[in-house]
Amino acid sequence: MSDIIYLRDREYRTALVRDLASARIAHLSTVRLTRSVEFFFSSWLRNGGQLWVVTNALRRWPADLVEVIAAAAELRALGAQLTHYNAPYLLHSKLLTFAPDIVYLGSHNFTGQSLGKNIERSIRVQNQQLYDTVVADIRSQGGWF
Repeated sequence: MSDIIYLRDREYRTALVRDLASARIAHLSTVRLTRSVEFFFSSWLRNGGQLWVVTNALRRWPADLVEVIAAAAELRALGAQLTHYNAPYLLHSKLLTFAPDIVYLGSHNFTGQSLGKNIERSIRVQNQQLYDTVVADIRSQGGWF
């Protein structure tokens, strides 16, 4: 059984907040690692959430190095597991999972502009098989090859 929901901006933010509130485990693939990502997950991590992050922010936006390092340090201090995707090509996927079976795929970066000003689209899929496949991929390879 699979539920697929097409989400627009407001629906996306509402669904993310709802799913984050009920989840204990999340996996995030994001191009940008910013203070917005840290802010979005920080209180959740303090309340016992477990987060795995795959990013290539250091390579993609070296000008944002101070912000990337600060966000990474804070997330790590809160217990998040971070992997820097260092393949010869760029990670571009935007993906978020919530245990036990929710997968978000779409154009949203986890930045203030993306979540508040841009027009973004995403889908929310509730499917155990897809969730298991995505999580296994993230944990075994740290990204997509």
